[in-house]
Amino acid sequence: MAWANSGGKKRCRGSEPSTNRDIIPCPQRLPFKDPVSKADVTISPHFITKDRAMYYPREAAKDHLYNRIVMMTVACCVVLLLAGMARQQGILYALLSFNGTHTNGTVTQLEDIRMNKNAKVIHYRYADEHGQLHEGDFVDERYAEHTQYELNGLIPLLVSPWMPEKSAIASQLQSYRAGFYIMTGGILLALLFLLISGRTFWQIQAMKEQDRYY
Repeated sequence: MAWANSGGKKRCRGSEPSTNRDIIPCPQRLPFKDPVSKADVTISPHFITKDRAMYYPREAAKDHLYNRIVMMTVACCVVLLLAGMARQQGILYALLSFNGTHTNGTVTQLEDIRMNKNAKVIHYRYADEHGQLHEGDFVDERYAEHTQYELNGLIPLLVSPWMPEKSAIASQLQSYRAGFYIMTGGILLALLFLLISGRTFWQIQAMKEQDRYY
């Protein structure tokens, strides 16, 4: 490419500089390595001035920290959503595993499920230690493979003394374990993400304070 002199400064022929700043002679496309992504990219300005070619690494570092906060916030929302979906099974498993008492209830209805002939909804009624009646139900998707109950027959239950309305069939308590793990894991991960976000925010504030001296 041909170069022309203009006032002692070189420029690409056919182009006029927009200011009187120093111009760095360059071809139409100048390859360079991006300092953040480490990828080879090209730029094609008519002129590259010295101030345009400057790179401030602290700004890139702050951008990275801001992106981390956004990612941690999104991840926190996702795991809290999963924990909320599993909270009923998780709370029930925690209550009955920690302080559940055994009692007997009465089967009030065995409801069929149209889409699954091997499944039934077991409805039952029981009385707490104060004599107050409560009702509950359990969806057994493999009822044909498990213990068969008779209408108005006895059924062994686990009831929470703290919350008498919380109950479960004694033989089916382990079916709520997965919900307990999802709820607990979601809460712990959310706390971890919040701690990371808080530490990252503190780093951003510290960098802003340091920038005053640069």
